[in-house]
Amino acid sequence: MPVTEITSEEQLRDLLTSRSAGVSVLNFWASWVDQCAQMNQVFAELSDRYPLQFIQVEAEKFPDVSMGFEIEAAPTFVFVRNGKPVRRVDGAHAAELTAAVEQHSTAAPASASRSAASASSADTPRAPLAPPPQRSEEELNAYLSQLTHRAPVVIFIKGSPDVPRCGFSKQLINLLNGAEIEYDYFDILGDEQVRQGLKKFSDWPTYPQLYIGGELQGGLDIVKELHANGELKELVAASAQ
Repeated sequence: MPVTEITSEEQLRDLLTSRSAGVSVLNFWASWVDQCAQMNQVFAELSDRYPLQFIQVEAEKFPDVSMGFEIEAAPTFVFVRNGKPVRRVDGAHAAELTAAVEQHSTAAPASASRSAASASSADTPRAPLAPPPQRSEEELNAYLSQLTHRAPVVIFIKGSPDVPRCGFSKQLINLLNGAEIEYDYFDILGDEQVRQGLKKFSDWPTYPQLYIGGELQGGLDIVKELHANGELKELVAASAQ
């Protein structure tokens, strides 16, 4: 089936509630993420081979839809049946996406897995191949304290400053770079235990997060306010003393 590019929330709602739709695969993508271009091509190839409904959603163009499906980074693929998510694939992982599509298809040609598997060799992995060590709660808190204090300014983001993996992280990076503020960073997508544990540690449920002198300042909106009223540079300067 051809890929359907969403132009309105109503269109998406109609597609997902259609009785004949069966399982739908939603591709949440962003034009500024390099990996999305590659995965859009893989997505289109899969749509030619499997009898599912393939739908593309430009994540930042439809923020309410992205929020509803808890999209935190692009690309993200969500499998929907009867209007409810049943599986998701986070990141540019062609082989994992292909396996998920095969599982939810009534017919799965063997050639498709070979095609997407070859594309996966160029994937940018979301996390290290070797998973980070599992830590006890005490060990994790000690590690988080170390991370938040390892530089005067530390940001916890999705991706890296060169390749941010969400729009909010990109905005924070641009703000700090524009203000000529030096910082260290930690990619939370590479360590799920840190990603979840820091929410409790900082009592802050979302990302990105910015720490100055080991103390949480907040997320993007708060950092914008601090920058606008001149407090951000004052806090950075005070932490360096």
